[in-house]
Amino acid sequence: MTPSESQIEELRKLERAADKLLSQIADSAEPVSFDTLRTLERIGAAAATIANGAGNPKLLTEQMQTVIQWTDHLDDTSLASEFEKALSRRPLASPWI
Repeated sequence: MTPSESQIEELRKLERAADKLLSQIADSAEPVSFDTLRTLERIGAAAATIANGAGNPKLLTEQMQTVIQWTDHLDDTSLASEFEKALSRRPLASPWI
């Protein structure tokens, strides 16, 4: 299934929002808040919904796939802690490395 122009534009917006937030987190000396983690989770979920709804998960960038991989496991305290550490560096590393 081919994604619509509006879906592609929405994915671009979500990617820019994630990129901006990831840069802000990496540049900050402050610990990342739970609200910020949930914002990343919402961004990733929205992107996944669009890509999967279009039947084309390859629409997701590597960075967005990584955000989704991490945020899918926010209830796991040890992975959430590792995610917080990973957020201090760019590019965001996969949780499975």
